[in-house]
Amino acid sequence: LLEIEFNDLSIGNDDMEVALKHIRVTGLDSISSFNVLDAIGPQTIRNELKWERLGVQVVISLMSSEQSSMSGRLQISSGPVDHLR
Repeated sequence: LLEIEFNDLSIGNDDMEVALKHIRVTGLDSISSFNVLDAIGPQTIRNELKWERLGVQVVISLMSSEQSSMSGRLQISSGPVDHLR
């Protein structure tokens, strides 16, 4: 599990702010194939990494300055992230 937290990474204006809160990457220890410096031509080298499973989770915070609007968090996931909750 690789987890990166961001404390002050945001963009926005007076009405809306979007902040990246954290990123989690799972499955980095599930490498099934690791081929480096494979010469496939006279001036071409290929590197290859394959994972059995790899997951990414990104959490973004949306903040609105208007009282009638809702503020909240948006979570975007891809891959096997069911055990991160």
